Parts: sequence; C-alpha cells; structure tokens
Amino acid sequence: MRMFKAGMFLFLILILVSCDRAMQVGIGGGKIYSIERPCGEIKVSGSYFSSIVTIKQQFTGSGFIITPQHLSIISEVRNITQIEFTDGKGKAVLKDQINTKAFPQLNIHIYTTPNKNEENTEASLIILPSDYILCDGTAIINDTIRIPLRPQ
Repeated sequence: MRMFKAGMFLFLILILVSCDRAMQVGIGGGKIYSIERPCGEIKVSGSYFSSIVTIKQQFTGSGFIITPQHLSIISEVRNITQIEFTDGKGKAVLKDQINTKAFPQLNIHIYTTPNKNEENTEASLIILPSDYILCDGTAIINDTIRIPLRPQ
C-alpha cells in the first residue's frame, strides 16, 4: 500500500510538472505598462497560455471611456479568431461604451491560432493607434504597442 501511494504521488508530480503554464508577456518593454493621464492611471499587464493572450487593464482615477469596437489588433504570424472582454471577476462585458468607474478592471482575451509563418518568425500581437481608450474625448493609444508572445 505504501508503494502504491508513493507511486501515485510521483505520478501526480510528473503530470503537474509537464502541464502548460501561463507565461507573463511584456507590454511596452516591461512586465507592467503604466499610462498616466488627467483621467487617471492605467496599468496594463499580459499573459499567454497556449493560444489565448490575456491583457489585464486596471484603471484608477476619474474614469476613462472604453470603446471595444475600436480596438485594433493585428499579428503577422497568428490568426486572431476571437476577442472577448471580461470584468475583474471573469464576467463577460458586452457594451459599446464602458466607463471605467463601473469597471475598474477590464480583461481582453484574444484567441489565436498559428499560421504557416509562425515557425520562422517571433510571434507577437500589435495594438494599433485607435480610439479604444478615451480620456476627456481624446484617444490614449497614439502609438503602436507590440506584445511579444514569449516569456518575460
């Protein structure tokens, strides 16, 4: 019986070690990307697990306006199949405009599949300048943001 328990314990350890784990990815050159504006502060971090990239956004201050339909993400080597927005508790947020006073944390889940070019190229997602985040009617993302899909 003792050998059986020891064997089961060893088996569980091997399974846990071999499982995929989420990897933190860098955004804007670091693990946490911070943006400060008159409306408040945004802290952005990301993780990558298998084919899902999650971008976590934490908002503080008087409030930003988020327009999910204006988010523009591309990738040279991955096909983006779906983009989903959730609040800090994992509940789907399906609104045309989101006030960050009501949603101080917003997560973007980006579902991807590889394409034929990924083998020879470093995979990354690119967020293009857009009206996705507004502060007093002015766009916050005014430069391209590259998210490399490798551990940081």
